Amino acid sequence: MFEINTDYGYFLHLAKCALNDLQPKEKPPEVIFENVFQISRRHSLSNLLWYSVEKLNNKPSPELMAQWYSDYGVLLRQAAYQEMETEKLTHIFTSRGFDVMPIKGSQIRAYYLQPDMRTMGDIDFMVKTDGSKVQRDVVKQIMLDNGYVPDVLDDGQVDAFKRDDNNDIYIEIHYEFMHQKHPHYNDFIVDWNSLLTTETDGLYKMSLSDLYYFNIGHFIKNMFSKGLGVKNIVDVYVLWHQLSKDEQFKMNSRLLSAGLNDFNISLVKIADIWFGNKEDDGSTKNVQNYILCNSEYGFHRNNDILNMMKNEAVYGQADRKKYLKDRIFPSASELYNRFGIKKKLPFLLPVLWIARVILLIFAPKKKIEKIKKEVEVINDISQDEIDRGKKVFEEFGIDYKKY
Repeated sequence: MFEINTDYGYFLHLAKCALNDLQPKEKPPEVIFENVFQISRRHSLSNLLWYSVEKLNNKPSPELMAQWYSDYGVLLRQAAYQEMETEKLTHIFTSRGFDVMPIKGSQIRAYYLQPDMRTMGDIDFMVKTDGSKVQRDVVKQIMLDNGYVPDVLDDGQVDAFKRDDNNDIYIEIHYEFMHQKHPHYNDFIVDWNSLLTTETDGLYKMSLSDLYYFNIGHFIKNMFSKGLGVKNIVDVYVLWHQLSKDEQFKMNSRLLSAGLNDFNISLVKIADIWFGNKEDDGSTKNVQNYILCNSEYGFHRNNDILNMMKNEAVYGQADRKKYLKDRIFPSASELYNRFGIKKKLPFLLPVLWIARVILLIFAPKKKIEKIKKEVEVINDISQDEIDRGKKVFEEFGIDYKKY
């Protein structure tokens, strides 16, 4: 689908060669190196492609090579800081009696040919608590006492922290893998008793099978947020092919139970088309375009398109006025959840709606600007984008209306 004589095709070729330790083909004349570099940057894969670029006989211009190498050096520095910070956090929490586990990228990068082929935007750290607010407050205080500054707190699943003295460090402390309100919450509960122990007391890690399974859980969350990027497909390729045939069979069964096997089949197919030797049968054409045109962390517009897809499913056609009305006056169950009211009393609804409007009127300027931006985007989304979005979810085997 993406020929090597196109910018995207050559980008995928260089990634494939790096992942498989192959000698890359020289750049076709139709391809512009600067474009390939910018695509790799957008997907946070410039460091992976560097392994192929440095093998070329006809390299990019000296200026672009210097920029590429500079990016690679920055990512090496970031990886070193992240590794030291992970060790530091492990010591801090285990010495206080907490069981911990670095998750996502911290474990995934170990399966790459070279760990620095795989970047991490942040450090994801799971801390075992009894689920009480008291213990979570202890965890937060430990972070504050050790020089971390809160960024996002109390969303029910994760707390995020940064460091003012080091922009390379961003920490997400997870208490659960999924938010309790997520449809797949029960499918992705971490069983600490089944985790692998390490030489450090209180430090755990996932088996390769668990790592792959929970990674798919992470991807399904992203599909209902800002979407997936090429780096996600690289992870699938690297991890899937280190599973044995028996482990792959068991993984399919496990994902089937979670209702995510079709999703995984599509991910593996794309990974093998791009980075293996699988023929492209055209069945994932829309998904491939969607992923390549995305970025490492996706775009907010994808979430807005998804919301309009759901709006169309409810009203029979995309109705922007009704969508915005529903955003201002949410359903009863959503209002109860937002205000943390467990006992549902009908007479409270008008009060909650009035409170909702008042909160919007007196919302901070930043939130008002965000709402205005959302209105602009919703009005800008075309029917073609909505139709393409539906095809993406169809090719992924995901029924977006159930989420």
